[in-house]
Amino acid sequence: MANAILAHYDLYNSRRYSKPWVATIENGKYNFDNKPGYYTGNDFNGTGEAGDLIVTSPEENIIYAYGQKDHRGNGTEINYATWNGEKFVECDKAGREI
Repeated sequence: MANAILAHYDLYNSRRYSKPWVATIENGKYNFDNKPGYYTGNDFNGTGEAGDLIVTSPEENIIYAYGQKDHRGNGTEINYATWNGEKFVECDKAGREI
C-alpha cells in the first residue's frame, strides 16, 4: 500500500511548535535518515497549516514514531504506531499495542 495517513494535525503556531515529523525506530533509536513520510501542511509567517502526516509506503513490523516538538520544551508530543496491513495501530516504543 502507498500513502497512508498516520495522523492529522490542526493549525499550529510554528514559532512554538515544529512541523509534525515521522521517523522509524531501529534498534531502539529514532531513524530520520530513511524519510518514511511527509507532512502536507505548510508554514507561513509563523502559522503552521493544518495537514496530514503521510507515510509513503507503510510496512508491517516497523515501528513509526511521530510527533511535534514544543520549542519551549514542556509539551513535546511523541507517539508510536505500527502498520497492521490495513491501518496504523497505536503502540509503545517497543511495538507492543496499547
